[in-house]
Amino acid sequence: MQNTFDILKKNRQYILQLIDTYGFEQLNSVPKNFANSIIWNIGHLLVTEKTLTYGLSNLEIPLVSAEVVETFRKGTFPADYSVKQWEEIRTVFVQSVEQTEQDYRKGLFAEFKPYTTSIGVYLADIETTIRYILYHEGIHTGVIQSIRKQF
Repeated sequence: MQNTFDILKKNRQYILQLIDTYGFEQLNSVPKNFANSIIWNIGHLLVTEKTLTYGLSNLEIPLVSAEVVETFRKGTFPADYSVKQWEEIRTVFVQSVEQTEQDYRKGLFAEFKPYTTSIGVYLADIETTIRYILYHEGIHTGVIQSIRKQF
């Protein structure tokens, strides 16, 4: 699992590097022919990682407020986010994976409720779930790369 966590952290650092030169208005905008913004994608990645790990393990979600979870969970759509919301997400984006890794090493995800994703992937345990999160993040990284080319 160490390699998977390392890839997740590097991907999140890469995403932040990709968007470093863009202003808040660009990150918050939904370009023509796109369904969401860069901020929505990043918030969604953060929330999905937390809900699939802590949520399916019946644990309190650390680092992310309940408001952020409700705003960016599966099935949500982009809104006009505030700078404060963006800062909350950006600040914990990499730290979130580090926290999950620490809690995984502590064995906190022992109780896990299996879940089938919307594309039919069966998440039977925390290890499968963390690998699935890597796949999910790859999809949204591609979307973020495509959106930023619109600016």
